[in-house]
Amino acid sequence: MWHEPIMQHRKPNSLPAIALLCLVAAVLALASCEACGPITTDPGCQCDGDSYPGDATPYDRYGHGDVSPRDMAARHDSTAAADASATDSVAGDGASFDHATAPDASGADHPLVVTDLVGIYDLAGSDPVHGAFTGQAEIRSSTTAGTFDVVHLADWSDASFENFRIAQVWQGVLTSTSAPFTLAATLRSVNYITDYDGLTRDPSDIAPHLLQATLQRGAAGKLDVGFTQETSSTPLHWQETWSWRSAPAIDPIWKNLRTQWAGHDPPPSDVKDTLFQTYQTYHEMPEVAPYVARPEFQAAIHYFIFDPTDFDYYQQHDDRVRVIQSVVDTISLAEASQRRLAYHLSLADKELAVEDVMQAHHINEAGIFCDWYQPPSGPGWFIQSGDALLWTGVYVASQAMRYLATSSTVAYASMLRSLDGLMLASDITGQSGQYGRSVRVHVADGDSHWVQGAPPYAGFDWMTGGNNDMLHGLDTGFTWAWIAIEQAGGDSGRQAHMEQITRDLLAFNALTQDGTVGEMKWNLLLYFMNGDTDAWLRYEELFPLMQPFVIDMGNGVRYDYGSTLDCSGDHLIIQSLLVLYALTHELGHRHEADYRDGLRKALEIMRDTRLGFLQLVAGTLGSFNPRPPEVEDALWVMREFQVPKTNVTYDHRIDPDFCLSPYPSLPWKGDWTTANRFEGLYSYPLFERNMDESFQWKSTPMEFRGWASPVAGGYSDYLFAYWFGRHFGVIDATM
Repeated sequence: MWHEPIMQHRKPNSLPAIALLCLVAAVLALASCEACGPITTDPGCQCDGDSYPGDATPYDRYGHGDVSPRDMAARHDSTAAADASATDSVAGDGASFDHATAPDASGADHPLVVTDLVGIYDLAGSDPVHGAFTGQAEIRSSTTAGTFDVVHLADWSDASFENFRIAQVWQGVLTSTSAPFTLAATLRSVNYITDYDGLTRDPSDIAPHLLQATLQRGAAGKLDVGFTQETSSTPLHWQETWSWRSAPAIDPIWKNLRTQWAGHDPPPSDVKDTLFQTYQTYHEMPEVAPYVARPEFQAAIHYFIFDPTDFDYYQQHDDRVRVIQSVVDTISLAEASQRRLAYHLSLADKELAVEDVMQAHHINEAGIFCDWYQPPSGPGWFIQSGDALLWTGVYVASQAMRYLATSSTVAYASMLRSLDGLMLASDITGQSGQYGRSVRVHVADGDSHWVQGAPPYAGFDWMTGGNNDMLHGLDTGFTWAWIAIEQAGGDSGRQAHMEQITRDLLAFNALTQDGTVGEMKWNLLLYFMNGDTDAWLRYEELFPLMQPFVIDMGNGVRYDYGSTLDCSGDHLIIQSLLVLYALTHELGHRHEADYRDGLRKALEIMRDTRLGFLQLVAGTLGSFNPRPPEVEDALWVMREFQVPKTNVTYDHRIDPDFCLSPYPSLPWKGDWTTANRFEGLYSYPLFERNMDESFQWKSTPMEFRGWASPVAGGYSDYLFAYWFGRHFGVIDATM
């Protein structure tokens, strides 16, 4: 489904201030030499006019032969540059002109005209803050007749940030198209990080900084460019030399590919009126009130931002951090570093980077998932997770899929270690059909949430409060472990243990006797394990009752105009559909097609929400032909995944373009005036918000603020998605 391009969210990228500076005179199209350039003073030029250095070839934006996921699907305009005047036009590239600057009969050069400047240049300079740099610049015709765009790329020779070389890229425009030639650009002074390494953004100093330059003819084939950059105090001045390289290629040497689309249709007026009345007390809160009058707040449309900009750059230059359209300082470099952490590794390299970390820092002595606390110096320690059984179950599933895809004995051993942890969480309670939320090595700390196990489990504690969420960890882990064990030739002891726990859950746990999806799923699992006839009959009895909900309603996913997004619940919903699909697929049962339809419906409801894992599973296994473009977009969400996960102090509200959502998060809890239920109107890329410490796929995409923390999150989330993709053929080992 095609989406009309949405106005860019970040206003400075479209350079409104610069547009006001463009008072351009019409000019004649004159000549140039593609290799030596329009500004050469060499009358003996012998170039053949076909010189296109490698750096000037079209930019491979996505690592897919210059085809974006949105282009492939004809769905989103993800190749649109953030500068509204960016263009693929090559008007004025000199291909049909005579030499514009050859000496006349008297030996004097003709004066430069604006089309003489069009081309790609190597540049060199030195600024008073970071020192010497080199790079490239490009001047090319814009889509607006008589106007010209500028791109400037700089790599500093000696300046660094946290042991990475620093770089910068910006877009601007020529603001005078007759001598003396001038250009201008606006550089953002704030983005989203508010505090870093002892520095704090000043909320009163958020205006963009104006960058201006004058271009004059220098030595043969060169331009002398003098820059002035506004700052919050004294302006900066420096000189650059631009040396002609070639005429422009089809694409600019760099594009800002940031784009956004609406996550849903505009709400009907009666629906919006009802919602606004319901949340009137929310709108009156002091945190929300400043946004209420804003047009985007009143429009109540939520947007999802996609930004693959500089993906290829970081794949090729993982030793650098590059600031985009912003002033270069410690905080903007920290923001660039967040993007680098997402984009410098391939999907496969991310998996390699986290597998050992998971075993060392995120699977405790009982085989159970946990977080990790790392102080500034010295050894770290486990932080037990309150939802550990759920994340342990998906980790077991990830390692089972890893084994199914690769036959790795390491994966199989990792799976068994945490499968044993899942079963221990049931055994240690001493109550048939019950289970703990987590298990740890015994600690006598007086914490009432933990109970020491009775012999033979006295060396461990279990966390009380096992609930429906933890039950999903058990059924996910058991399903995929059983499939992997069968492929490995069987393990009678562990299989008998899983079967007994499953029987006990069905006999003694109310959550598996509720007459809904949970009971249906657990009966199907028991039948899959041992062919239990009673379990099969109960499953068949429940299926027609649940079919309208599970199949026709996508198992209950909801996204009503952005007002009912429950990502934690949506993760459990898609996890249940995946288990039901896997069981019926392994059994060769006719209901496999029904669950594929349910997955398709779930995606149709949630398709524009960029949750990542939901789109990956539902798009891959749903009854689509061919696979929908959301699968490729889900892979892009995985590319945004930072390795390692990092936490910074950030608040998108520092951006004057930010707006709160008119709806609180989790509104059914009814506590929006007391429980900090604020959400943004925009979903930012993962690298512009903190990754969830435990499981990213259950976090709201509308998060807009977070804080630095020494707690390092685990990677069950990434590994679950990655090995799902490998097992089902949407990710290969080269990606």
